[in-house]
Amino acid sequence: MRRSLILYSAASAALFALPAFADDASDVDAVIITATRIPAIVAETPGARVIDEDTIEQRGAVFAADILADVPGLSIARGGPFGLTQLRMRGVSPGKTLVLVDGVPVNDPAEINGAFDFAGFDLGDIQRIEVLAGPQSSLWGSDAIGGVIAFTSRELDGLRAEAEAGSFDTVRGRLSAGVANERYAVGAYASYFDTDGISAADEADGNDEADGFTSTTLGPTAATPSARP
Repeated sequence: MRRSLILYSAASAALFALPAFADDASDVDAVIITATRIPAIVAETPGARVIDEDTIEQRGAVFAADILADVPGLSIARGGPFGLTQLRMRGVSPGKTLVLVDGVPVNDPAEINGAFDFAGFDLGDIQRIEVLAGPQSSLWGSDAIGGVIAFTSRELDGLRAEAEAGSFDTVRGRLSAGVANERYAVGAYASYFDTDGISAADEADGNDEADGFTSTTLGPTAATPSARP
């Protein structure tokens, strides 16, 4: 299997041995691993969509909400230009869309709807996004009535640093480090974003507040065995 695919469980380890998915390299890009809980071909899975690393870079997306807003059937609700950002899939409440990062559910149990806040979710180390809005999402239970969105981190071997600055005193920085070999891939990152922002409402009505936003995030990028043989 290609390096970009990560093994999520012992059950999926057995499935990766099937020759139907290992022999033809062209099939690798068409396989959904996490969102359906078992390997499935995108073209044969209703409501399935895969966003790869090249698409993310071509889109110029910085945050997850930037690119998910382009997916049919998904709607983004923001509390201003930045800040609280929730997603609705197939019209259900935000808490009924299950969000996975490297196979781990990250929905907020402290949030009243159990929804995930996409504000500040940086795509700097994300290699693949899988979106499943079809009936197969029910395999994940009642938390996935709307669907499943699964993020797969990039396997990084070494150090990666990014820095950007722009208008409205906007700055963004990210530092990632990791180790990847034939047996495992593990990494960590630190991300920072700050902007004075702009008013999300019409200034003609007296809404001239800047709606600034600051986000600092620390976390692992991968801590699972690699799917490579």
